Amino acid sequence: MSGQVPFRRRTRRRWSLVGAVVVLLLAAVAAGCGGDDEQATTEPTTTGKVIIGAFQDGGLTPFKDKIIPLAKEAGFDIEFLEDQYDVTLEKWFADAQNEAGQYDVYLLDDPWVPQFAAANVLEDLGAAGVDGEDSDWLAPMIDMGYWPPREGPRVKGFEDADPKLIALPFVGDLQTMTYRNDVFTEGAPQTWDELIEKGKEAVANGTIKYPVVFRGVASNPIVTSWYPVFLSFDVDFLDPSIAPGVGTTVPGGPNYREAQLVMEMIADNGRMASLDIMELNPVLDARNATANLVVDLVESLFGKSTLMRD
Repeated sequence: MSGQVPFRRRTRRRWSLVGAVVVLLLAAVAAGCGGDDEQATTEPTTTGKVIIGAFQDGGLTPFKDKIIPLAKEAGFDIEFLEDQYDVTLEKWFADAQNEAGQYDVYLLDDPWVPQFAAANVLEDLGAAGVDGEDSDWLAPMIDMGYWPPREGPRVKGFEDADPKLIALPFVGDLQTMTYRNDVFTEGAPQTWDELIEKGKEAVANGTIKYPVVFRGVASNPIVTSWYPVFLSFDVDFLDPSIAPGVGTTVPGGPNYREAQLVMEMIADNGRMASLDIMELNPVLDARNATANLVVDLVESLFGKSTLMRD
């Protein structure tokens, strides 16, 4: 990438890094890449402090322990401020809307980006010199940083707007490839396509029931005929109109009928091995409406039909 990505505190706008994939670009965000490739330098181009706001997450440990110290050694003045996940969205959005200027960079969870983007409180990174078309970016990841989306449906009011790059992919979960030794007898598959193709062949031939297995407990070392589902039920995935009692409300979630359908499909699948319920905040609830809804949905997870409701 070329050009400057300057920090201009006087604009009262803020940068955003989105949780998506491991792409650590602190130097580019904090001070910009200098000029043409022949003239690029690692020296900071600003003497101001860069304040980064982050929510507490184990995935940020390498960033805190390795990247920030390296940036400081290179001459960048960086302050890294962490807060609890359930308070950061409201706190940062208020900071951005009120132009309080407490932070220069937000490390946002990706579902939060539309709220910030629609409020027009983040910088246009493309206009500042960040090339979203650079081949170093993974297209599905950099696409999450554009508002409105370059492809797919758009929210009302942004149907005809030109997409702007307002966030960069930063850090996220890892994917692992698991396979069956009795299917891949000549060695590990080289691609996901090979994994799926040979697995489907074995299932079609009746050799196996499921092509992917996971290690079990000592008394059951290989799970060969049951693919368990470990469900984490985050209540804030529901639409706020039916579930107000959560720390992070995001409009556009499933309504009651849609949520019931999801739960009943999981129940019909018969593979749920465990369940945890997250993000329910009774303090923010309205007369226990969200809590009662969760009980209703959990009953459906365990097989209770909607026809049996009182």
